[in-house]
This record gives sequence, C-alpha cells and structure tokens, in this order.
Amino acid sequence: MKKIRWPSLPALDNTGQGWLALGIWLHLFSCLVIPQPEMAVMLGNILATVLVVGGGYRILDVWLHRVEVAEREKLVAAAAQAQQQEDDHA
Repeated sequence: MKKIRWPSLPALDNTGQGWLALGIWLHLFSCLVIPQPEMAVMLGNILATVLVVGGGYRILDVWLHRVEVAEREKLVAAAAQAQQQEDDHA
C-alpha cells in the first residue's frame, strides 16, 4: 500500500495565526448571515469580545512593562544615591 504524502503547511507566526482565525470566523459569519441571522449576530458579538479582550491584554501588558521599567530605574537611582551619600560620609 502506498503512503500518501500531504504537503506540509508553512509554520505560522502569531500574526499569521490571528489572520487565519479571523478568516475562519468571517467565513462562518458569512455562511450564517442569510439562513440564521441571529446566530450570525451572536458570532459577531463573540468575535468582537475576543478581539477586545486580546487587544486589551496586549495594551495592559505593554503598560505594565513600562511601569516595571520605570520602577526599576527608580530603585537603581535610589541605590546609587544612597551609595553616593555613604561614600560622602565616609
């Protein structure tokens, strides 16, 4: 029996996976618009919620990283100032 070799798909990065998922969602949405409009509206709401949560997570992640960097810089500056004062007193 001969084995069938299927062509392998290219490796997708995060952006590619997002576009693929969005394409699948939009395909499902377009198939539901005429036969079941209520289901299409619900699917649209779910997609909007997923996009808002995903985008909000990215925004919060960047914001928290900036706050962490700022706090680290403050700690380093305070430690350097304390070291300088200690050297001045000695």
